[in-house]
Amino acid sequence: MKKCYPNSFLIQYLYGETSLTKTLEIEYAIQEESKIRDQFNLLKQSKDSLPKVLFFPKDKTMNSIMEYSKTSACH
Repeated sequence: MKKCYPNSFLIQYLYGETSLTKTLEIEYAIQEESKIRDQFNLLKQSKDSLPKVLFFPKDKTMNSIMEYSKTSACH
């Protein structure tokens, strides 16, 4: 069965953000359908060409986020 996968779905898969079921589904589609495989390979090449940069927020920023989380969490 041929199915269309939007780039956003393939990007989620590429970054490991899909459920197990969706992961298996897309892996099968990549193996079986050349159009999806080509689309995925193009996205993978694009991801691989991005610079490898790590960002670290300031402690003050993290503390503010954590404090906000504490005060806004549902009890």
